[in-house]
Amino acid sequence: MTENLSANTLIPADVGDTSKADSALVVANNKDYFPRMKLCQGNAKEVLKQFVSKGGNYALVKGKDEVEDLGDSIELVICCGRSKAMRTGDQIITVFEAESDEFKKIMSESKVKDSGCFYGAEYLVYIPAAGTFATLFLNNPTMRREAGAVHSRLKQAATLTSHLIEGKEHTWFGPKCGDCSSPLDLPELDEIKATVDKFENEKSSQIQTVDDKNDSSRER
Repeated sequence: MTENLSANTLIPADVGDTSKADSALVVANNKDYFPRMKLCQGNAKEVLKQFVSKGGNYALVKGKDEVEDLGDSIELVICCGRSKAMRTGDQIITVFEAESDEFKKIMSESKVKDSGCFYGAEYLVYIPAAGTFATLFLNNPTMRREAGAVHSRLKQAATLTSHLIEGKEHTWFGPKCGDCSSPLDLPELDEIKATVDKFENEKSSQIQTVDDKNDSSRER
């Protein structure tokens, strides 16, 4: 007769090797890409059809159908940064060498409306509230204007907020990066080093898999 089990457990704990299942979960979660932060710059529904966020909030995009609303004020650590250019389409091509011809070509093409080309500074950040590293790509004119404030806080804690910008015909949100005086919980130093190394040594011309082609960070 089967021993008494909890309401949700149907198979006794001594059946099967749970350590192998735990190991499989680690492998499954070992993705080749980083989650990314996205500022919802519009005032209504974001282009991520499966996710509705208030304008001015930041979203953490972990996958095509996995998006978390981070709110309009996020405390984080700016770990390191790099140059990045991206061409979207059937495939997502990324280039990190700012002096390369391809990078300069993407920069030039980004001036054309709906070209699917973006460039700017990208930073690796750690978000304690979400317990994860992520990338922050400052990839349009509004986002790039805050690059200096982000860069000045490299290896420091910072607070990301947003502010409303009023143009002649449209309004949208831009980022603001300020100081953070709160104590933040960080991963072990070895994990930080390994993650920074992975970020800094990522190869160009990678095909992205985090549904970046649905990112409408158009020129503003």
